[in-house]
Amino acid sequence: MGTWGVKLFEDDIACDVRDDYRAGIAAGEDEQDLTRRLLKKWRSTILDLEEGPVFWLALAATQWELGRLEGDVRDRALEIIESGAELQRWREEPDYQHQRQLVLEKLALQLRSPPPKPKRLRRPTPAALPMQIGDVWSYRLQGRTLIKLQAVHVHGTSATFRVPQWHGLAAPSLAVIRGLLKQRPSIWRLHYLHQVYEKNAKKMPLDRLRMLGRIKPQPSANEFASFNDWAGFERLMLEVFGLTRVAPAKRLSHDLGLMGYHVAVWPRRPEETRAAAARLFASYASRAWRRDPDRPKFAVTPALQRFVKEAKAAYPYDVQAPSLKWLGDFAAKEGCVIMGIQPGAEKSMVPFLRSLAKQHGLTFYDPQKGKLD
Repeated sequence: MGTWGVKLFEDDIACDVRDDYRAGIAAGEDEQDLTRRLLKKWRSTILDLEEGPVFWLALAATQWELGRLEGDVRDRALEIIESGAELQRWREEPDYQHQRQLVLEKLALQLRSPPPKPKRLRRPTPAALPMQIGDVWSYRLQGRTLIKLQAVHVHGTSATFRVPQWHGLAAPSLAVIRGLLKQRPSIWRLHYLHQVYEKNAKKMPLDRLRMLGRIKPQPSANEFASFNDWAGFERLMLEVFGLTRVAPAKRLSHDLGLMGYHVAVWPRRPEETRAAAARLFASYASRAWRRDPDRPKFAVTPALQRFVKEAKAAYPYDVQAPSLKWLGDFAAKEGCVIMGIQPGAEKSMVPFLRSLAKQHGLTFYDPQKGKLD
């Protein structure tokens, strides 16, 4: 999920929660049943220390707007605002944190005021997408930037696209696009398919879609990287192509398919640079790069073996039980050790692992911060 501003609904999670609640009201769902359903659907997000507060704030604001604010939801949102918990994810950007605080203070005043009368929402009228399998489309994102979409499956208002690794201001020829579709993307998320759906015909960006021609789709394993409405798909593409600000961990997720916090250790090489370290990390960390011919080979050194042994001694990993520290197991056998760390645990673990690598004369790389030691 992405955040592109300090306003409440300049966040993917907030927008999706609002859309879910409005869709339920439009469908005639009971208000309390709808809230319970959303609490169940968004359970993993609610339990997240950074994303959970966004859910409650978005739900409270949407319920107030529609005249259906529930007391428990209001109290939870006000508790979050008063505690300052939601502001912690903006701590590294003080200017944005202050702006966000003003937004939350305004929301608190709104939630303490009487809500408007309950509003009725019309059920959206479905419409069919004017697409066929193999159609290649030019899609204009925010700021006039174009990307290319090839439809590989179309059903009513839903379409599945392959997105080649290209963006620009002028559409290339169909021959160039054919070549792009055959190329292997370097961005992990573009290796897979993207399903886009929209039940509300008014939200379909048909005015920003232009058909360029038809190309026979390549065989696909039908593995999906995203399921979104058009607004969510656009936000995702802005992130994937680097056209909007995203957190470093999300950048790694888009580029390499990684979740959580990751660091790497390998034997020292002469004249190591951050750019070279980033390429090396990508070649080892991403499934999409596993067969990269430029992937360097490392001998398994005694220093690397000692590092792994001492790291696991300090923070044990049990294959039979979930770890509160590690995302998965790791070993010295590949020569470059990639370690996935549970969110929140990196604050104590990364300094220790960096010091341990230095002690054993190894290179330590933190891709989230682009830091090389």
